[in-house]
Amino acid sequence: MSYELNTPVQTHTVYLDSLNCVQRLPVFKYGLSTPIRAPTGITMLLTVENITFPNTFFNIVEGRNKISYKWDRDLQNGVMLPVTQTVTYEPGLYNVYQFADAFNANTSIYVGANQLVMNVDKVSCRLTIASQYLSEIINTVSHPTTVGDMVGVGRNGDNEFNFPVVSGLSPTYTIRFPRGFNFTGGQYVFLNMPGITLNNINSFGDINDCLIRVPINAAHGYICNYRPTDNIRFIIQRSEITEIEFDLTNQYGEVVYPDNLEIVLRIDFFVAPNTAVVGEGSIDYFYRENPVPQIEEQPEEDDGQLG
Repeated sequence: MSYELNTPVQTHTVYLDSLNCVQRLPVFKYGLSTPIRAPTGITMLLTVENITFPNTFFNIVEGRNKISYKWDRDLQNGVMLPVTQTVTYEPGLYNVYQFADAFNANTSIYVGANQLVMNVDKVSCRLTIASQYLSEIINTVSHPTTVGDMVGVGRNGDNEFNFPVVSGLSPTYTIRFPRGFNFTGGQYVFLNMPGITLNNINSFGDINDCLIRVPINAAHGYICNYRPTDNIRFIIQRSEITEIEFDLTNQYGEVVYPDNLEIVLRIDFFVAPNTAVVGEGSIDYFYRENPVPQIEEQPEEDDGQLG
């Protein structure tokens, strides 16, 4: 929606740097020694002009750091000896090879060297797990797998993970994940402004306090710099702003904390038009305000003849 900036009040540009914030946890809070005020009858419009932060987010965090497996060993007398284990990763930034090495280190202890080995298929960008016996990746209450999207576990038509992922016969006893691995940690973060009522709707259909969705447009260790191509203005129902709060969340709804956060805001001022007239914009309203001209009937002229 576009707004007509119909006031003489000067536009404010606000530069926010987390180096100067008064609070970093649980949100970034900035105090304004010079408050931003809207005169009586004038409304503020807020726009995010630019956001910058380093891409140093972990791709494995608490709550998304477990993979569980079940391995059936034949004792050659018809008795199967299942081994069930959960590999728990310390939160951090992992590439696919580090992830596979940590998995293989665990299986070497609990299963045996070269008995259950995770490999990286660089051609198909998929993970495989080779085994000497039947094996599967499981997800149970006691042995959860919470890195399904990262390792490429398939999803069904209801968008739920397909567990267990069972070893096949080609090659023998090899687990093949159906989807490619993804160790990016997410493609977007969301800039939120707590305490401000907005009308943005997320993919769950919930109205939230998100200002913009920011693409992660830099590799790990580099600076993400985003300037929206289509600036969206938000009406701020406040007459004065003395402090501003922001937080960042990822695609999983988890709050993430960049090492540094820089935001450029623009605050404009406008007077809302009078839209209290009932029916304004309708056809009935148009013809009520612009009636069709009536043609007056002309009296008949007398020709002067009698009889």
